[in-house]
Amino acid sequence: ASIAGNKASEVVYQKTNNEILATMTGAAVGMLTYGGMSKYDSVKNVSGYYKTSEYQTVLSKVVDKDLAETGIKGGKRTENVIKEIGDSIKKNPLRQEYENAVKSLSDYEAQLRAQGLSEKSIAKSMYQVRRDLGVKYKDLTPELLRKYIYEVNEARYGDPLGGSFEFFENKYKGNYSKIIEASKRPNADVDKLLSKFKEWLDTQ
Repeated sequence: ASIAGNKASEVVYQKTNNEILATMTGAAVGMLTYGGMSKYDSVKNVSGYYKTSEYQTVLSKVVDKDLAETGIKGGKRTENVIKEIGDSIKKNPLRQEYENAVKSLSDYEAQLRAQGLSEKSIAKSMYQVRRDLGVKYKDLTPELLRKYIYEVNEARYGDPLGGSFEFFENKYKGNYSKIIEASKRPNADVDKLLSKFKEWLDTQ
């Protein structure tokens, strides 16, 4: 029974990337096998759960058919979203367009300096334009990835759109030149920052 349960759990996880669902399925298979399930003996349990239909049959006996369906659809959804975004968020064309827009803020800085503004005023304007760019490109981002980015930012800054101007004032100890430089510098390691996206997606 334990062998069958472990194998069923492994296969379901491979199919859905849903750890909770895999654990529940493993427990269900083990319990049903131990109880003398006539349709599947121990050997059949080990080899038979590679088929989605059999996995659904067993899980529905213990939990709920809709839950089994959800697990399979959830796995497909994860595959589809990842396929849409690509293996690397940083290399995604939309991300590349955003990074180029951020880097081009140097031109805007030059315009502000030509107006004779103070370093703090320039820093505030650069911060706001960078934040506005972030909003623009987040709105163009696939919904689930956008939701995850908001959650990451909320955890880091207490704001789904990123740090406030005051946050950066504190971070750079009132050095407005550093705030200006930061506003022109996209996150160089965005893939690392968002590396838990696939795991998060499986919970949605």
